[in-house]
Amino acid sequence: MVPETLAEDGCIRYEPVIDIDDTIHPRQVAARADVVTILESWRDLDCLRAHLAAPHMAAYRVRVRDYVAAGQLQILTES
Repeated sequence: MVPETLAEDGCIRYEPVIDIDDTIHPRQVAARADVVTILESWRDLDCLRAHLAAPHMAAYRVRVRDYVAAGQLQILTES
């Protein structure tokens, strides 16, 4: 998914990451062994909307549906 997504118009960043096992701050959430977080940055909301509707994303959702127990999406902006 990374190369296809990075090639999309307006994609600035698309990076899957996992929690570290080492606690380095008292407010840090404990490592979640079965969680992958995707860090994404988009030029604007229209580019993000196009990404969410892209054919390769629909195909990806079908391929991983048996492996994904739950998902969340949080969209942020600069304050």
